[in-house]
Amino acid sequence: MPPENHARQDTVRASAAVADSRIEISFEATNPAARRAIRSIIGQVEPGTVSQEDIDVLEIALAEVFNNIVEHAYQDTGRGQVDVAVEMRTPGMHFTIWDDGEPMPAGRLPGGAPADPSLDAHEQAEGGYGLFMIRQLARKLRYERTEGRNRLSFRIKLSSA
Repeated sequence: MPPENHARQDTVRASAAVADSRIEISFEATNPAARRAIRSIIGQVEPGTVSQEDIDVLEIALAEVFNNIVEHAYQDTGRGQVDVAVEMRTPGMHFTIWDDGEPMPAGRLPGGAPADPSLDAHEQAEGGYGLFMIRQLARKLRYERTEGRNRLSFRIKLSSA
């Protein structure tokens, strides 16, 4: 269930229930707020329970997801809010992310594609690389649009789990 407060905000709001293995965060859909949210989520993971390699994977996956929301879901509507719930469950961390931005094209996750190594950077097709990376890092990636909100869920398997 998404957090109830959908009001826009300028700061990252977090409440951690580490003992319950749940983290909830809301942030304004801007790149600086997204970076602060990632740091907040990583900072709330119990020290010693996750390897540095897992932290790196989490940071990359969250950066790609949050960037897609900021750049695409809210591209035509201005600022909005992003709500995140994280649960530590074997065998990893389970993420559910809600936003009120534009829906995914055709109401489903696009496939995403890797960059073509035979082309120079300026020759590459635009888009799809972030989603391809997310698909490589995450498991059980699901998207739905319900009551005007986007809901993305996925699991990051931890090497320590």
